Amino acid sequence: MDSSRTKSCDVVLVVERSAVMRAAKPLYEQCIRPVLENFLERNACRHGSGNTESGAKGQARMILVCLNGLNLCVLPTVEIRDTTNNLDTLMAYLEDVPFNSGGGVREIALAEGLAAALECFAEFNKERERMRDSSEVARACLVVSYTVPSMEAAQESADYMGLTPIGLMHVMGRRGVSASFVSPTRRPHPQLQTLFDANGETCRTPPELISSGVERNLILLRGLKLPATKATPTLPNESLPIAMEVDSDIQIIDNTSGPGSAEKQQIQEQLMLAQQQQQLQQQQLQQKQLQQQQLHQKQQLQQLEQAKRQALQQQQQQQQ
Repeated sequence: MDSSRTKSCDVVLVVERSAVMRAAKPLYEQCIRPVLENFLERNACRHGSGNTESGAKGQARMILVCLNGLNLCVLPTVEIRDTTNNLDTLMAYLEDVPFNSGGGVREIALAEGLAAALECFAEFNKERERMRDSSEVARACLVVSYTVPSMEAAQESADYMGLTPIGLMHVMGRRGVSASFVSPTRRPHPQLQTLFDANGETCRTPPELISSGVERNLILLRGLKLPATKATPTLPNESLPIAMEVDSDIQIIDNTSGPGSAEKQQIQEQLMLAQQQQQLQQQQLQQKQLQQQQLHQKQQLQQLEQAKRQALQQQQQQQQ
């Protein structure tokens, strides 16, 4: 960007609301706040979070998009909080997100969250046009998710209906939106890597190298940067619980003595409940698939019997 022009920053934070996402809370201060703060300050945007640099002239627009689990019929798939220009306010919105949806879901409809993010960026553009703001704009979309994303197309967005997550990533790249992903897991996450690479096919911004201080998490950054001074978090003496991946199931490894042990126990029980719900949903899915297979076989047998009867009738008619 040309440093002689005033710059603006548009940020959309897309967060999965499934219960298992409680494991991502340590990442708020270890990763999410540092990368967003660095992004705003690198583009000289005011963000109301202790930024006293005299060169900060740009306007920041930030918004939080919450993505609910697929098995919730009561809540909409996507919920959007109010726009803010204050990073502290955005982080407060994030702290208030209740991770209690989608217990046991195997996939999330990420296309709906990405479509909502693109709609938010479009609204930011309209607001800028109304204000006759001609400043250069740096755009970033940060997705925080644990559950495997479904590759099904968006259905709830009028503007982006029919576009798959990969297609939405391409649209973001063409519109200058750099997409990044954070997931509290050490397991391979090929779907997120595929989406990250898809954004890179149309976005000119190169990916960033990740420091080793967050090795327990999957972090893919483009357009965002994790400052080296904040890359290695220090854990307190009482050893906060660490989310570990064991055979695709979440466990909490911690000492249950000392300050905060009750809270740790509660988190462990909640994650165990989410795991049980996931196993139950998997069993129900397998049972449903078996029923569908049996129904399909029955239909095939009926069609075969009908074909035999028709053939027999034709043969009898020819003989007559």
